[in-house]
Amino acid sequence: MARGSEDPFALFDGAQRYRSYHENAGEPNSPSAGLPAPGHRPVEDTTDGAPASVRPLRLASPPVEPSLPEVAALPIAATGVPAAPRRPSMFRRRRFPTADDRAALAAHEMRVRQWTSARSRNVLIANTKSSGKTITCLVLGGVLASIRGGSVAVTEATPMAGDLAARAEGCPDLGLGELVRVIHDVRSIGELSAFTAPQSSHATVIGSPSVRGPLRAGDIVAVRRLLDTYYALTVTDTANSTSENAFGAALSSTDAVVIPVTCSLASIRGAYNTLQAIYERRSQSSLEQRVVIVATRDGGPEDPALRAEFLPRLQQLGHPVIEVPFDPALRDDSRELSLSDLSERSRYAWTAVAAAVVDALSTAPGDPLIINPSSSENGETTNRTTHLGG
Repeated sequence: MARGSEDPFALFDGAQRYRSYHENAGEPNSPSAGLPAPGHRPVEDTTDGAPASVRPLRLASPPVEPSLPEVAALPIAATGVPAAPRRPSMFRRRRFPTADDRAALAAHEMRVRQWTSARSRNVLIANTKSSGKTITCLVLGGVLASIRGGSVAVTEATPMAGDLAARAEGCPDLGLGELVRVIHDVRSIGELSAFTAPQSSHATVIGSPSVRGPLRAGDIVAVRRLLDTYYALTVTDTANSTSENAFGAALSSTDAVVIPVTCSLASIRGAYNTLQAIYERRSQSSLEQRVVIVATRDGGPEDPALRAEFLPRLQQLGHPVIEVPFDPALRDDSRELSLSDLSERSRYAWTAVAAAVVDALSTAPGDPLIINPSSSENGETTNRTTHLGG
């Protein structure tokens, strides 16, 4: 075609072929279909050496993506696209505590602060190893003391020295082992304070800062009687085995039991063993009605199915089950534990535990569980508590 042609595509060798794509695409029976346009050189077929005619190119319609109903929409992670991590908004990060949380906290603190009793009360922390007994003992005693302004003693009823003194604040020179040797000579709170470790929560810890001999059942009862004289509340850590004589003596002289349990088979078995030991004494003081379960988290791997199975079973037994969140300050055993180290969520949860414990203590019998041997007159024993402060 001449350079001055009106068709601008005539300058290119494939102009006629381009025109045939569009003019003959929808006319397969057209006379010019499949024939080369004038002035166009046919495309040679290199397969057999014979010239091949230029056939029209049929453009298929673009494929249509199959549509899925909304309910069948795949998540991003399933489509091969990595899910971008979502950072919680400022509103969600600051949502806790809500107004309801603060109202519940105030109600729990009021119940703990206003609780009174005609005699001293004792709370036993019981389960097997690796269930957080010592931490529960320190935190619960600290929360109770901080709300009530003191008059809470934290001690242990373990045959051998436990970890109570190692996790508590302070490094006293004397402890439970030395106190047992001179326990019958202590006549004042000042003399008793020489064996204690005061805490920033206003609680008083009487642990074992040094190696001591094993505690017998009589030693545990004597310690309980002395602490009842000067403290309104006593929180006691126990041994790992429920068959120990020390555990039996502590269980027979307590008003309520707190069982901390983690999501592990060993801890769950220990919780059921503790409950079994408590149920065997149901005819004596109905202690099984004053058991509080604390479901703790230690930061280790958990089986959701296991947790979903055993927590409802414990609730079916009629015991209150209170869950507390994981707190790194409680797991770090390389330093002293202070109540101020707890996170805000943790403090709210442990205050709820303290309120549940106080509710359980309110239903304990009014008669003293330990009889003062000096109150026997004419061969008859008179029930008289040794507590002096009410």
